[in-house]
Amino acid sequence: MNRCVSTRSGLKAMSMAHDLGPFVRRHRHLIGACLSLGAAYSIYGLLAWFDSNAFATVLNLRYPRSVVIWLLDGARWTLLLYGVVGVLTGLMLGFFPRALDGVEARANRSYSVRKLTLGGDTMHMTIDNFVAAFPRSAGAIIVIGALYVAANAAFLWLRLR
Repeated sequence: MNRCVSTRSGLKAMSMAHDLGPFVRRHRHLIGACLSLGAAYSIYGLLAWFDSNAFATVLNLRYPRSVVIWLLDGARWTLLLYGVVGVLTGLMLGFFPRALDGVEARANRSYSVRKLTLGGDTMHMTIDNFVAAFPRSAGAIIVIGALYVAANAAFLWLRLR
């Protein structure tokens, strides 16, 4: 069980920057149109077909119905807001690329997951070192704990019979 598994090699591909800028700029009209149309259809669907009462009935949660409807309506309005942002982003990409570059300059910051998790996969062997230093004390603690659990289990078993 004392085997070290490093997450750094697994997260390396996620941490690498992938520049899609040239491809997006080359096909900006098509990508902007698809983004705007998709977001507009999402907005239409949320306005025309979304029914919080029907969702609350289908979900049949054990929480008060008014709370479930309130949460569903909150999610609906949040998705509507994101849809509007999607339409605006698609229009900016298609027709106002310099304005979008200004927004991207502030938003395109890279955060390294590998740097944030540095040291997270380091093995800390404090209990193992304690057991190695004091094997009899550690064994006594384990035996006392096991006897306590066994006594409680026996007590509960006898009480429920």
